[in-house]
Amino acid sequence: MSLPTPAYRISPLASHDIDAILDRSLIEFVEDACRRYALLLQQAIVDVASDPSRPGTHSLSKLEPMLRMYHIGHSRWRAGVRVRNPCHRVVYKMIEPGLIEIVRVLQDGMEPHRHVG
Repeated sequence: MSLPTPAYRISPLASHDIDAILDRSLIEFVEDACRRYALLLQQAIVDVASDPSRPGTHSLSKLEPMLRMYHIGHSRWRAGVRVRNPCHRVVYKMIEPGLIEIVRVLQDGMEPHRHVG
């Protein structure tokens, strides 16, 4: 028996964030590093969609109910790729049981209250 595919959607802002992250990664690093970072981002999104309250997540309910944040570094071993210093956090909210929305993908140091909502 296979596990159900985690359900998520990506907001236009988060999609823009991901594109910008990967574009910059391609410019600053080699193509293989960009591919590995993309796989790590994807794994982090699947991880929070599979378990929105998983260890390593933090509530941002002071900004918005059901809003949470997760550092992609927590997904390194599940991604199966080597990324030395991942520096982004996935900001997401639970829409309904079994569905999350990726709201933003923020670089470390970016304050969520300035970039979400």
